Amino acid sequence: MKKHQVATTKRLALAILVLAVTIITIPRKAHGGVLTERPCTRGVEPAATLLVPYFEVDLRSANGLTTLFAVTNAEAEAALARVVVWSDWALPVVSFPIYLTGFDVQTINMRDLLRGVFPATGSASSPQGNRSADNQLFPGCNAEDVVSSQPDTAFIRAALSGEEIEGACWSSPPEFPGQAKGYVTIDVVNSCSALLPTDQGYFEVGGTGIASNRNTLFGDYFFVNPQENFAQGEAAVHLVADADFFSPGDTTFYAPYIGSDASDARIPLASLYAARFLEGGAFSGGTDLLVWRAVGDAALASPGACGSGGRPWLSTFDSKILFDEEENAAVLDTPIPTPLFPLASQRVSLAGRFPWAAGWLQIELFNQGWVTSVLSAEERYSIGYSATRLNDLCSKSE
Repeated sequence: MKKHQVATTKRLALAILVLAVTIITIPRKAHGGVLTERPCTRGVEPAATLLVPYFEVDLRSANGLTTLFAVTNAEAEAALARVVVWSDWALPVVSFPIYLTGFDVQTINMRDLLRGVFPATGSASSPQGNRSADNQLFPGCNAEDVVSSQPDTAFIRAALSGEEIEGACWSSPPEFPGQAKGYVTIDVVNSCSALLPTDQGYFEVGGTGIASNRNTLFGDYFFVNPQENFAQGEAAVHLVADADFFSPGDTTFYAPYIGSDASDARIPLASLYAARFLEGGAFSGGTDLLVWRAVGDAALASPGACGSGGRPWLSTFDSKILFDEEENAAVLDTPIPTPLFPLASQRVSLAGRFPWAAGWLQIELFNQGWVTSVLSAEERYSIGYSATRLNDLCSKSE
């Protein structure tokens, strides 16, 4: 090789090396305070909204099954959050604020809420740790405490238990008397207000409405049954806000309630999931799926005729493909009723539904959703984990 060719080759190699190092060391773009290369890649990280996709409470016994969820502030500055409890027909039943000092944790027992016991937390009653910034007051809140108005306990219990209220129901019939179920959202907010995510003005562009785009919350939830010495738990669904990424017309988490104007700036969830199932052997308890589904047409959402099944505002159509562990596949349109997941929030047992004892299920919800697998053994042990996401609903080209 000639001398000038060697020099040219060395310069080219050096240029490639410099380019590679430059690419590796370029800092990732910060989206709403959270470092991410792809905003629609959902992870367990501080977020502006938390979703507890399913809760259940047995109202027949004080020591029966209940659901607890915890909300944590990841920053030193105080935060205000709005908790909204929804029925399994995606109707908001009750809401209340919680005040979080820096690095604070609030744990809430759904049984307490159904008994009318709501948290009273605020700058006066919430202890401030030595790493917390000074407490602050939020507009519209009581100067001393963030306290909920007197709740209508009878209404809350009836609305979440499928009981008739003034000629209509707010949720599906329970599987057993005294069962209350639904889901919970927790949003970071700028002020105390009676507005809900379903109301105009709750979300405004740039996080300037009631809701904030501040990504500071993380959390988890647990199913606890003291009578049976049994508990299950999972991380809440963390929804990061990114006002710089989304534009009007994009799909966001709260899109059905805001006319898809992207003012909520929350990342959307996926519609296609893969979930493992086991039935038999060590996992004699089989597999349950916890499935949350977004509303299709929020304008139609209202209390309606009592009865089982979904409602016209719910995205109830779904498609299911079953695989065994030897790659054999079956499309499950029959004999399983369609849809398998007709509600906004549900726990569905897969016991006896499939021709195979083990494999995985591909679930297409055709709208935003969330799927968690719970595999149980001997009525004492279980494992639970989020299903694998196979797509996302971000409409941006990347």
